[in-house]
Amino acid sequence: MIVAARRSRCRLGNRLELFTHLLAFSLRTGIPVAVPAFEAWAPYFTGTKRNPFCQAPRPRRPVPIPASLARFLAWLATVTPGLAPLLGGGYLDCPNDQAKNLADHELEAKARQHRFLFIRSGWQYRDWQGLAEYLPSIRDFFSWTPPLAEASRILAHSARGDAEQLIGVHIRRTDFAGHLEGRYYFSVERYRDWMKALVEAEAPRRLAFLICSDEAVSALDFQGLQVSLAKGSPIEDLAALSSCDAIMGPAISSFSGWAALQGNRPFLPLEADLQSPRLEDFQPSPLLGGGGATGRRPES
Repeated sequence: MIVAARRSRCRLGNRLELFTHLLAFSLRTGIPVAVPAFEAWAPYFTGTKRNPFCQAPRPRRPVPIPASLARFLAWLATVTPGLAPLLGGGYLDCPNDQAKNLADHELEAKARQHRFLFIRSGWQYRDWQGLAEYLPSIRDFFSWTPPLAEASRILAHSARGDAEQLIGVHIRRTDFAGHLEGRYYFSVERYRDWMKALVEAEAPRRLAFLICSDEAVSALDFQGLQVSLAKGSPIEDLAALSSCDAIMGPAISSFSGWAALQGNRPFLPLEADLQSPRLEDFQPSPLLGGGGATGRRPES
């Protein structure tokens, strides 16, 4: 079993991306995985609800202990060098700015040789082969629990109104100012201009927008557009985005990219040189592509 127990600086988007690839690895190889570091968000997904260690495949009889204790016990082995061998375990390490291929035969052999293989560092563990092959099962595992799914559906229905297309807009600013020299730090006015360009390009088709932002914005910032503001927690915003017809957000953000992957929605990656977007420019989630994650930050 591969175990990801440590809480790094990664936020929700990166943790979901890591878990997604570990699940793909498990489905492809039959080797179980556990991500107890995910316990804070476990209640919102059908595959992890009442699953304290966040295991895959989901155990038939989950261990009846509090989720926080489950995470602590698994975390302890990653910080106590002598403990893992006593448990029949080993370690995996990978720098945050590098990707590690889970389809590597030596890594798979190592996972089979140990009872537990603990991820001690890194978040870019990737299994592109398994992701492509088992995507429907992965989406099923990460399906929203009924209360959150229903709340997202109601919010999206209200935001759509009489429009023909609802576009989810992920405004990400708080931590992008100093990353890559501000390459993905766009002003609210820039987001508004992209939205207006879409409306003009698709006329007479009516477009509505549901905005999820990591800082406070006002509907007054988007005058002339049909907008609604999502004002939930990050997990509620993520579910809301995945319920839209299409999603636009910074090209390197795993948050909006994962919403597009889970909801099977087309995605518009926002880059500084993007001028006049059209709906035909939307594409599959960037999280479906292989080859690493250059420029991605571990706080996404």
